Amino acid sequence: MRNWISGRDIPRLVALSIGYLGTALVPRSQDRRIATILSTLALRFRRAHTLRVAEVLERRLGIHLDGRDPLQIAEDHARMRIEDGWGRLRALHRQGWAPSIEVDGIEHVRRAVDQGQGVVLWTTWFCGAIIPKAALASTGFPVNHLSREEHGAPSRSRLALAVIAPFYARAEVGYLKRRIVIPLNQSLGYMKELLALLKAGECLTIGGEVSGRQPVLAPCLGETRGFATGAPSLAWSTKAALLMVDTVRTGVMAYRVVIAPIEVARGRERKEFVQAAVLEFAAKLEQAIIDRPADWQGWLHSSVDEPFAQVSAG
Repeated sequence: MRNWISGRDIPRLVALSIGYLGTALVPRSQDRRIATILSTLALRFRRAHTLRVAEVLERRLGIHLDGRDPLQIAEDHARMRIEDGWGRLRALHRQGWAPSIEVDGIEHVRRAVDQGQGVVLWTTWFCGAIIPKAALASTGFPVNHLSREEHGAPSRSRLALAVIAPFYARAEVGYLKRRIVIPLNQSLGYMKELLALLKAGECLTIGGEVSGRQPVLAPCLGETRGFATGAPSLAWSTKAALLMVDTVRTGVMAYRVVIAPIEVARGRERKEFVQAAVLEFAAKLEQAIIDRPADWQGWLHSSVDEPFAQVSAG
């Protein structure tokens, strides 16, 4: 039987509640100033934590740092996470969050939609979960998004699932056409809805950095990692376009979302297509992490010693 409440629930609920009230009182025009102040405070009072991040970055990336200062990367990473946190709180309100976002590659989405194809957008864990959704909504292509029931919940207690998770997800829902939820019991009823959406020519975002039930193994940063196969499998089944979405932080509260196709021939059998698509996704993910380690949120999701800790589908 599920507990009503967990000790991990209260800090998350208090933080969300205080943050919600705080962002209601602060004008949106002050977002960049507030993010800068909060980043300065975080770097000062969590110095040991930042040093630990720098140590992990240096150990994991090794020669790929190519002379870059791991401490500077760790500090930029902290700034990015502060911005993401403030933005999520801001997005809980009706007006939403309004960072500066450029979009490269939207023509790939437009072309597929004009041809009556569905679009599967395979997202990465760079700069948070909100930016890609906000970017697509701003271009006139609001997306449907596949998410987990426990997304944002610090535990699986009744309070966490019934109150905290929906409140947390509210920051993203405002930018979506629909949120399709994977239930805790892992029943596959939601798959019919996904197939119907794509066959109707709609857009669907799916988090790429999760393992899934029967993951495909692929090399990434010197180790073998499992990747879920849902995105390429759905694209193969429905003949939808399969695109990868990457987010680049270009300044304080400023981002560029890059959309690019996964270049795998469609004439292959499902298993072969999925395998090739995952390998390409993993290779592009690895290169993006090497190029912009400060933007990747995977370093510290669970523990600095678990850079590849599995993240929620969002």
